[in-house]
Amino acid sequence: MAVAGALALIAVAVVVWFASRADTARAELRQTSCTWHRKYIVVAGVIRNTGTRAHDFEITQTFWLAGLGERGQHHLVFVTLAPGASKRWTQPAGRWSDPTGAPIARCAPTVQPVPDPNPND
Repeated sequence: MAVAGALALIAVAVVVWFASRADTARAELRQTSCTWHRKYIVVAGVIRNTGTRAHDFEITQTFWLAGLGERGQHHLVFVTLAPGASKRWTQPAGRWSDPTGAPIARCAPTVQPVPDPNPND
């Protein structure tokens, strides 16, 4: 009888813990690439929602051109994904009137969850 009561108490504690913890929105980027296409740098990849609920995410397209430094920091892509879903995204990240054709030294886009406008709903 005492064992059954203890197991019931543990079960209730686990349910309360899962119900009360904040669900953080998480996503990961895979297969990212940055390439020249005419006068544009095109940043592409796959985003996957690793959280437990649908959420909006913003992708910052960051890349570095050899000898020119960081570029593309302010070009954002917004994606809405269901939990566990993946989606391919492609976006021109910058246009040059005279493309340098400089080698792309580093391609490192990042993803962040868009803050909830009503976090208490």
